[in-house]
Amino acid sequence: MTPTSTSATPARETALTFVQRLFSRPDLTDVEVHRAVGARLAAERRDCAVDKIISDAQSGNGEALAFLRTIDLPAPTARLVMPVQELGGGVLRHAFCLAFGRSVIGRG
Repeated sequence: MTPTSTSATPARETALTFVQRLFSRPDLTDVEVHRAVGARLAAERRDCAVDKIISDAQSGNGEALAFLRTIDLPAPTARLVMPVQELGGGVLRHAFCLAFGRSVIGRG
């Protein structure tokens, strides 16, 4: 009897690729990085394969990593996740008013 793949567990998120981890940009695709590296190589008139630079960087080559960190990437397309913060509410507002009131009364 063979096991079936009809489990009720939710699908896990896909793992980030090397370039997504390197640039901390989950919205970045490998195609965009290949284009950016290719444009940079053409601008500097270097004769090297894009895949070789990326694989060298992945294996830890410092020169390749430094090169990848200085390429011009497209602007992010994903929205930034920012925590919602309450400004001037609650205990913080009362503590500020109390401190400000003490400083004004202390001058008189």
